[in-house]
Amino acid sequence: MGRTPSFGRTPEGLIRGSPFSPNLKLSALAVNGAWAFPKDLVDRFPELALIRPPNNSIDSLVWIPSPTGAYSLGHTICRIDYYHLPRHWHHLIWNPLSVPRCKFTLWMVVQGRLSTMDRSRMRSVNGSRVCHFCELVNETHDHLFFACNFIRPIWVHIQSITRFHAPPSTWSDFVTRVSQQWARRDLRNSVRKLVLSTFVNKIWMERNSRAFTNQKNSQMILLRQTTDLVRQKLLSQNLKDSPFARRLALDWELPVSILRPPAEPPD
Repeated sequence: MGRTPSFGRTPEGLIRGSPFSPNLKLSALAVNGAWAFPKDLVDRFPELALIRPPNNSIDSLVWIPSPTGAYSLGHTICRIDYYHLPRHWHHLIWNPLSVPRCKFTLWMVVQGRLSTMDRSRMRSVNGSRVCHFCELVNETHDHLFFACNFIRPIWVHIQSITRFHAPPSTWSDFVTRVSQQWARRDLRNSVRKLVLSTFVNKIWMERNSRAFTNQKNSQMILLRQTTDLVRQKLLSQNLKDSPFARRLALDWELPVSILRPPAEPPD
């Protein structure tokens, strides 16, 4: 019979107020290869005129998102365009150097999905939504990860180590900028992405520690936790010796002995 458009109404809605009984079968409305809808029903539901007339074939359900007509979860997801949404920041997340738990936190942050006080239903006893770091401004993703007076000095220090200086802006603007400038797949940008995901994860862990256990670390401890994790990750890598790798070792206090000498050219 072909594919039938959706009316946005339930079958009960089509039957209610019509001369048909709830037990009506579709075959009863097909007469000599054409529909026999009452005129007043067609006037009420013009969409009925869009239905193709029967062709004496066996009725079957057709799942429109699938090219075969059979239900497929994969084709359904593609139909709602899940995999085709623009994600210019994807390479910030799927960085081979980054720690998995840090990747997940950064993935949540860039989409604004963490349970910050402006989004969470949980509030403090007095109903306050202020930032757990500065205790001055309402907690949002933009404030927590970029604008907070407690976090900003650590950002400045980390940007100095990575030799990347971002002007004051919003968190979303920062993500857009680094997504464009760190798109190239090289060691320099991989380390920057590692630092970004690690720092964002440490901020969120410290925030939760303050929110749920009232344990607070200083800026220096938070910075050291971030740099120590980055250093440990770099120590586990088989880095090829190069001018940048040597500067990287100097910036992160890595022994030059971990650098792998470049391969000798063939004879």
